[in-house]
This record gives sequence, structure tokens and C-alpha cells, in this order.
Amino acid sequence: MLTTSVLMARLENNLSNAAPKIPENLKPSYAAAISLPAINDDTIEAESYIIATASGVVLKERKSRKPLPIASLTKIMTALLLKERGGETVILVSDTAKDASPKESDLPIGETVTVETARTLVLVESDNDIAEAAAAAIGALVEPETNPRDAFIRGMNRKASRLGMLSTQFQNPTGLDEQGHYSSAADLAKLLAYIDLLHPDFWDITAAPPLAVRGLSGRTYAVKSSSLLVSYPGLVGMKTGFTDEAMGALVLKYRLTEFPEDIYIILLRSPDRFRDGEKLLAAVRRAFQAELK
Repeated sequence: MLTTSVLMARLENNLSNAAPKIPENLKPSYAAAISLPAINDDTIEAESYIIATASGVVLKERKSRKPLPIASLTKIMTALLLKERGGETVILVSDTAKDASPKESDLPIGETVTVETARTLVLVESDNDIAEAAAAAIGALVEPETNPRDAFIRGMNRKASRLGMLSTQFQNPTGLDEQGHYSSAADLAKLLAYIDLLHPDFWDITAAPPLAVRGLSGRTYAVKSSSLLVSYPGLVGMKTGFTDEAMGALVLKYRLTEFPEDIYIILLRSPDRFRDGEKLLAAVRRAFQAELK
């Protein structure tokens, strides 16, 4: 039986220490102070993970500040820039974007989509060609006089710096293995907290993915979710990733009716991301239920 204990949250456990100041009306109304020191994580195979509340209290972690490859978790930042900078931009699937193998959408070269459709394909299907198409389109808005892709990546890194993601550096918008492309579980928790505060609807499309999207040509394309946990009770957001170097990576946003904040579970370098994720989801649920009885 897993148990919990209530502890005063220490300043060093708060993930928002290095983040920019958030307006008072956007701050969480509840500062969690629950820790899960008794969770047995011996069976968790991920090299690094973190369990944290939306307000930044670390409940459990393993090497969470270690910089590691993060595969397609990169696309969380790509989708964020799409949301914040995209506006009414039309995203073109070019032949250059289609070179971003191996994970491609069903959209042909020349198809165009809205920013919101691009976000859906980036977050749900994790399509590399759409991430590259988005970088080309939005990068041209970020720095009009320079290479759009390079401008977009600089925008990703500026955003990471402003959020206090000190163990993060992006080299591409997809998460494909590349020297100098890395982040940490703790940094990604900061990114999720920022998104929740400023864009609370960001994850809706991952919790309940649409069956299809429509291109601006009028053609429809089936949407294929890349997560095996999409129907898990209480899961309100997720992103998966996998490359040879990063192995399995996973972000889960979990909601318990008994607890006033969402809980983040972030796993890096796991040989079985879905198994590890399901174990931690079940452990968190049992621990909170035991505490709140």
C-alpha cells in the first residue's frame, strides 16, 4: 500500500523559481504542499522523470534536472509558438518539409492548413513534416529578413530562456536526434506550467483527438493518435516521443477530482514509456486516495 505524507514545500522544490513573473490574477489559487516520498519507483525504467503539481511543487523525481534528448516532446514548444505567433497564418506543406522523415502526415506537398490544424497534427500525430512546415511559416514572421527555420528555432530558444529552462537547447522543431538538442524533465515541467497558466485549452486536442482534419483544399485526412494512453481516466493532456538516442519520452497531464491542481508526469529515456507512465499514474492515484481518505 502506498502512503503519502504532507510536507511544507521548500523553495528549491518550486519549479517556477527561474520563470518570469506571472501576473497576480494568473497565479494558482492553491499552493500544493503534498509530497509522495513513499512511492516505490524501483520498477520505473526511465532514466529521468518528475511528478509535479501545476503550481510547481515537486512530488517525486529522479535526475529531473539532467539534460537529455527529448525526441518529439520538442513539439510542445513548436506548438506553443504556433499558438502564440501563428494568428491567421496559412501553413504550407512544402517539398522541403516532406524531407523531414521518418514521421510524416498524410498531407501531400502543396496542401495548406490553418494554424490550429497544424497544432493538432504536431501534438496528436507528431508529424515531422508539419513541424517543419510550421517552422518555415512562423519563422518568417519572427524574423522576416532571415532564414525562416533558423528564426523559428531561435524563437524556441528565446522562449525557453524566458521561462527559466536553463537545461534546454533546441536545434530543430521536430525533436529528431541532433547534437546540442536537449532538455530536462524539470524544464519541461516549467513549460507545461506556463502553458496551463496562459493557454488552458492547449491540451484539449490531445485528450480528445479529432477523427479527422480538413486542409484548406477541402480534402479531409484521418488523424492517428500516437499515444496508447489516450483513454486513460483522468488524463487531460499528453505528448509522446521516441528516437534512437532519446528512447521513449512522455508527458502526461493528469487530473484527480480529489485534488485542486493538475499533476504533471514527465518521463525521459524510458525503454517502455507507456508502461512507466501507466505505473506512475496508478501510483499517484493510489497515493492521493490514501491521503485523502
